[in-house]
Amino acid sequence: MGVFRFIFSPYIRAGRDLRRSAQNIRALTAQIKNTAAGEGGAAVLIDAPDSQAAFEALFIHNKWTPERLIAQRRAVRRAKWTALCLFWIGFCVALAMAIFLHERYVLLFGMGFACFFTFFMGVQILRYALYQAQIDLRTLLTFKEFLGRADIFKRILS
Repeated sequence: MGVFRFIFSPYIRAGRDLRRSAQNIRALTAQIKNTAAGEGGAAVLIDAPDSQAAFEALFIHNKWTPERLIAQRRAVRRAKWTALCLFWIGFCVALAMAIFLHERYVLLFGMGFACFFTFFMGVQILRYALYQAQIDLRTLLTFKEFLGRADIFKRILS
């Protein structure tokens, strides 16, 4: 029995962890469905004199805490850096395909997919950087206002 346990214990532990992860995912999915059903799925319109007051009203309406806002900032930053890494991977794949592939159809479809993927990740990077800037500045910025800021590259790479 000891040899059996020694050999198969990592697999048993992995199975137990997968089962626990599946239960957590089911619970979170049910929570998201209940939240969406409870709110009616409608967007919240906030009447405020400026963007900082609108952020504070949204903060109060969603019953956020400073700790939850910090956790949201951390999650947005993690997602932004993941998108940034995937952007560079897509760019490098597209560049490598342009240099090394000489088959007409493979080059066409591969480059098309890599360029689309790279563009999509670039848009995601800007979106997550906007969310992070809104949390950092505690103001609701429009996309146009965000693109017009002098520190946009600092916001993207921070």
